[in-house]
Amino acid sequence: MKILYVAKVLKYKNAGVNKKIVSQVKHWRSQGCHVELVLITKDSGVSDVFESLNPYVLDRRGTWSTHVKDYELERTVRRLKPAVIYFRLANLPYFSLGSIFRYPTVVEINTRISEELSVSYGLVKRLMLKLQFNNVVNLASGYVGVTSECLLGLPEKNKIQIGNSISFDEELYQAAIQTPKVVNSCVFIGSEGCAWHGVDRLMRLAFECPEFEFWIVGYNRSYVESKISKEIPDNVKIYGYMIGNELDRLMKSASIGIGALAMDRNSMSHSSSLKNRDYLQYGLSIVIQGGDPDIDGLSSVFQLPLKFSSACFRDLLHRAEALSRKKSLLLSIKEDVVKGVSSDVLERKRLNFIKKTLTFNKELRVK
Repeated sequence: MKILYVAKVLKYKNAGVNKKIVSQVKHWRSQGCHVELVLITKDSGVSDVFESLNPYVLDRRGTWSTHVKDYELERTVRRLKPAVIYFRLANLPYFSLGSIFRYPTVVEINTRISEELSVSYGLVKRLMLKLQFNNVVNLASGYVGVTSECLLGLPEKNKIQIGNSISFDEELYQAAIQTPKVVNSCVFIGSEGCAWHGVDRLMRLAFECPEFEFWIVGYNRSYVESKISKEIPDNVKIYGYMIGNELDRLMKSASIGIGALAMDRNSMSHSSSLKNRDYLQYGLSIVIQGGDPDIDGLSSVFQLPLKFSSACFRDLLHRAEALSRKKSLLLSIKEDVVKGVSSDVLERKRLNFIKKTLTFNKELRVK
């Protein structure tokens, strides 16, 4: 089966997404699939993590190729002639959709589309993107939602819930657990412009939890300051965007990982956040708002209700900190963590769905 994986990526942001795509492609190829990767970026080039995959890179996209018509993307798809396209949902140029979606296409959906647009963009761009996304989901042959909520309101077609996966490194997991931790240290990874990550809420909560340190990754200090009315608390350290060894050292030193804290802004009660999976990869106890279908029930996952108080948050931090000191327990739950987040488990399920969708599409054409 020849799969064409199409994704929009950023060179200097969303490292978790980039790693996930690499993990997916490697796993699919290991299962005997012929996978070609097409990466669309507005930057000059893509992250080095993609180098071993030999992707086709369409970079420095202008307004025309981003929103109206992209001849280069169309030519690339026609030249590669895939059996099926796997597309990680993003905006595609409106008048190129018919050419691209002439092949069976499975769309991966990572959010509640309408809700995210309403909190992330102004009226004009929101309407334009909604029109594009509506056309994408209508033309798709099937959908993979990282949570069941992501599939709500979509046309009735083949669909399945499969969470985000990572290439789980068992040696890293064990080494991270054995690394000495900074007591009461919490790492929070997020992205600017993503209101549901809730960095502003975390700042307010930090004032109420002075005994904890909060290490913020993915934000500039000026951005955080613009989101709060007070000074940044003394127990908060802002590191900006981090990858590689710097991030590795920080994650190994922390005792707690903090997930998104404002999912209610996106009308979501469940997520399948890549940062939660990265936290678990490093053996961290994690505190998240709402649920996560693949890791609910893990003893190292502490769940906040959608509406929570600072007292509730503080209580869970103390419980998570206490668990982080129980190395033997964290080592004993490794298999449960692997089952919930490993690409070996989830990507096998995803491939089966892609094959099923392709078969169904062929049968539909025969009829």
